[in-house]
Amino acid sequence: VLTIWLMICCIGISAQTQDVTSMAALEESAKAGDVTAMYRLASYYYSYEDYKQAAMLFKKAGEKGLSSAKYMYGTMLLEGKGVKRNTGGALKWIEQAAKDGDSYAMLKMSEFYKDGLEGYHEVFVQKDPKLSKEWLDEAAKAGNLYAIKLKLRDCHNKSEKLPLWEKAAAAGDKEYLEELGKYYGDVNASYYNYEKARDYLTRAGDESALEVLNNKEKARLAKEAETEKQRLAKEKRDKELAALRSKAETGDVPAIMALADSLYKDKEYELAIALYKVAADKGNAKAMISLADCYYYGYGVPRDYDKAFKLFSQAKANGLANDAYVLFSLGYMYAYGQGTSIDLAKGRKYLNAAAAKGQSSARDTLNKLKEDEAQLRARQERAELRTRKPTNISVLGRTYVGSYNMDGMNIRQGCRFERNGSAVVTTEAYGHRRTDRTTWSQDGTKVYVKGQVLWLDKKGNLHMDSNLEVIFYRR
Repeated sequence: VLTIWLMICCIGISAQTQDVTSMAALEESAKAGDVTAMYRLASYYYSYEDYKQAAMLFKKAGEKGLSSAKYMYGTMLLEGKGVKRNTGGALKWIEQAAKDGDSYAMLKMSEFYKDGLEGYHEVFVQKDPKLSKEWLDEAAKAGNLYAIKLKLRDCHNKSEKLPLWEKAAAAGDKEYLEELGKYYGDVNASYYNYEKARDYLTRAGDESALEVLNNKEKARLAKEAETEKQRLAKEKRDKELAALRSKAETGDVPAIMALADSLYKDKEYELAIALYKVAADKGNAKAMISLADCYYYGYGVPRDYDKAFKLFSQAKANGLANDAYVLFSLGYMYAYGQGTSIDLAKGRKYLNAAAAKGQSSARDTLNKLKEDEAQLRARQERAELRTRKPTNISVLGRTYVGSYNMDGMNIRQGCRFERNGSAVVTTEAYGHRRTDRTTWSQDGTKVYVKGQVLWLDKKGNLHMDSNLEVIFYRR
């Protein structure tokens, strides 16, 4: 189908610009036996899916010796477009077109021998890789660029591809001159060659690609210079680190901290953490803060708010009770329940203290707390409920109802727990109501419904373990 449309596009006929006068003239020329007119008119009918008229005209032009028409008629016989499908007849027309020099027919013959050609009751062409390759080679020799591309598709290395590219480029083909220019212009490849790439792109007349190539070469040279600069800087840094290591091995805490900070800056977190732990064990509060940051953000260790909170608290107790960053960190973690239970009062206390010392992040967090307060208080209340031992309540025979918002959609759900482990779940959203029957079970304060774990508080309400903060109230 692709080759058919490639040929039609080459005709130069456009249905959108075809006027009555030119069509009439084309029809007259076709009736007079002009094979080119027949072919163009057939292509017009083909583009409008009038396959019957197209097939008739392609056949007439083919009978007059036009190889491209023979190929088109053969493909229509093969596909059964406008004519009765005739595999054997299609093979004869396409093979004759190939022998007459039509490169697309040669490609089709290559395809036949590659995949074989079968009819309903017989095999017309046996698979023959050798003949398939020979026909493809013939198409490429005939100057068919698509054949060259097909041959390139089967190439697996540079030595196979380059001769084909160069063959097309030697003939002045712009596409392959550009291809070679881009090939040698790949700055990340081992075969990058600026001079060759520039030569090919210059011959192709591709000013835009030349500009890109020149910019890449400038960037490559700049990168080389930067790499050398970094190498020298690393060499200097390695010497400095060696001196620090030597001093740190004696147990000198300032040297340990300097070495750890240097490694932290270079994102060598695991090594930095090991040194921070040594310094922290020696009572260094700044090492505690650095360790806390690593656990809070997950640098070099799994994120762990509990450990981060503990380390910030230790830093506060070891001489940094008035440190703005420590006060801010503890205030934020108290306010949002990170590593500790939510305590808005303590959170504000520490954040206000940090803000008074000029900590801008503390001021921003205090402002945000005003927006988040209702949600945080609800979370705090839930947390308090969970910390209390709930009463031993059974949900059997009870109905629970809850509402929540998910991705902007308001959802109301109810669940009735019946005997024999059967539960009826009703969901309402966007004015629609759906009822499902599922199973349930209870294990003390945990209730399992439809794969979801819920828990009972002391008031007998059900809570969903999710980020949605959903409570189902008992009716």
